[in-house]
Amino acid sequence: MANIGGKLDIVVLRPPLVYGPGVRANFLRLIRLVERRWPLPLGAVKNRRSLIYVGNLAELVVAAASSPIAAGQTFLAADGDDLSTPQLISEIGRALGTNARLIGVPVALLRLGGALTSLMPRGLANASGGGHRSLPGTASPRRCAGTARRPARNQRLARMRAMQGVAGAVSFVLAFIAVRLLLTRFARFALDRPNERSLHEHPVPRTGGIAVLVGIAAAAPFGSVELWLALGLAFALAAISFVDDLKGLPAAARLGAHLLAAGVLVWYLLSPIYLWQAALLVLGIAWLTNLYNFMDGSDGLAGGMTVIGFAAYAGAAALAEEPELATICLCVAAAAAAFLVFNFHPARIFLGDVGSIPLGFLAGALGIIGWNDEAWPLWFPCAVFAPFIADATLTLVRRLIRAERVWQAHREHYYQRMVRSGLGHRGTAYIAYGIMALCAGAALLGLPPS
Repeated sequence: MANIGGKLDIVVLRPPLVYGPGVRANFLRLIRLVERRWPLPLGAVKNRRSLIYVGNLAELVVAAASSPIAAGQTFLAADGDDLSTPQLISEIGRALGTNARLIGVPVALLRLGGALTSLMPRGLANASGGGHRSLPGTASPRRCAGTARRPARNQRLARMRAMQGVAGAVSFVLAFIAVRLLLTRFARFALDRPNERSLHEHPVPRTGGIAVLVGIAAAAPFGSVELWLALGLAFALAAISFVDDLKGLPAAARLGAHLLAAGVLVWYLLSPIYLWQAALLVLGIAWLTNLYNFMDGSDGLAGGMTVIGFAAYAGAAALAEEPELATICLCVAAAAAAFLVFNFHPARIFLGDVGSIPLGFLAGALGIIGWNDEAWPLWFPCAVFAPFIADATLTLVRRLIRAERVWQAHREHYYQRMVRSGLGHRGTAYIAYGIMALCAGAALLGLPPS
């Protein structure tokens, strides 16, 4: 509405796709794909569409509000020449100083792929995030949600939430069945035999992580590209860790794989990013990956942390209306709960590196994804998994001060001391669960309002 000649008149402006600083959603995703030089199968698309720069739109609004001849008129706004999708991608590449990589996939195949994708029970596509991120010390901007919600969006969110319970139940059942099969058919396979650093007295199979991964796999249909990447990297680390469980691998090779997986994830999610920020995030994910393995030394401990920690992730993602992330986290928690039935003292099966390493990686990876999608601040994953982070980090620092060989197995963790002090596995687990629940609950209560 414009105040023209002392009275209010209506002027209708109908802009096309708006671009400019602060662009979000699919346009931002497209920019980031071009910037990373990902091959895009859109070279054969022959559509045309109009665009308008946000500054030009602002000038049009000012002109329409002040011009007497604009009263009662409808204006179709655009910058000038219409562009096809390949032309738009090429222009984005030129603006970024790179060459866009376009592949001429027939449009019919693209339509077929879109039709198949639409049949999957997926929720809203996640936005890629807001470009450069800052580490703690500067606030991560929250999603600006309007009071009005599109009916179609509400329907898709409701459908996704209904599917989350089904997905969690399927993950639990699959993991439960897998554990039973491992205990009945492969009970003598990959045994963890007691040694002077162990807290158990009899050989126990360390294949439980395989069952947890089977349960997690049920969440794959609900993922997005970034979630599939995290799951794929976790499964790759699981394969390497399984070899380590069977034959043993050098510590340098294992650590290199952890750093590589963390680096790929950070590069895909956050590039371009300052090198020092990327290094801190990569080291953080790699440390969480390893400390999860260090903390998997008492019956029910790592399983309980997985249930409580990823359930907190799922709750926070649901509150932030990130249904895909919430479903993945719920499935991880459900699969771990099925494993915990057999891992609580006296444990009949252990996670093994095949389980603890990918779970630690997912704790870090999904934490970064949630931050990047603005589901939670960066401190939230650290608060949720604080019991594990604190025990492992303080123990590492203490051993470094004493000039011990930190890469060698030991029994100096606080939870190990609790077990040996007389609390036993069961008492230690109960106390740990209470601390874990307290940290997760405090983290959820500390989240800023959506």
